[in-house]
Amino acid sequence: MSAQLQVSIAYRPPVAVLALMGELDLATADVLAASAADLIGRGHVNLVVDTSGLRFCDSSGLEAICEAGERATRAGGSMRLLAVRGTLERVLEITRPEHRFRPEGGEGTWAATAADPAQRWRPAGTPRAHGRTAAGRFTGRGPLTARVTAGR
Repeated sequence: MSAQLQVSIAYRPPVAVLALMGELDLATADVLAASAADLIGRGHVNLVVDTSGLRFCDSSGLEAICEAGERATRAGGSMRLLAVRGTLERVLEITRPEHRFRPEGGEGTWAATAADPAQRWRPAGTPRAHGRTAAGRFTGRGPLTARVTAGR
């Protein structure tokens, strides 16, 4: 059976949303890393990663997530994870001392904390649930600008 990861990217100013579908592991982590690096390189430094379609995440996937969060904060932005549950939630909890992601506001939202609190991003005047359904999925019908698939 072939494992794969699809990354769909949509722009919802002031953030770029990366929706993950499939498995994030050693064979597919580079897809997330490349997608995040490309967005940040083009100036989209505030990232939201919707993990509602993620079926599995191992340590390589966690490393790709953490590296993307670090890259975003170094560029003056931030990264948030939405709909964190299952394997990814367990991995984040177990490895909490080793990364900057912390639970934020419930409903499976985790945020990468910045070294300087002034670097933290939050849309001014926006309620936490803005743009999400109760299940944590992003709402709206913005243009799908990219779809990347990796398989093994």
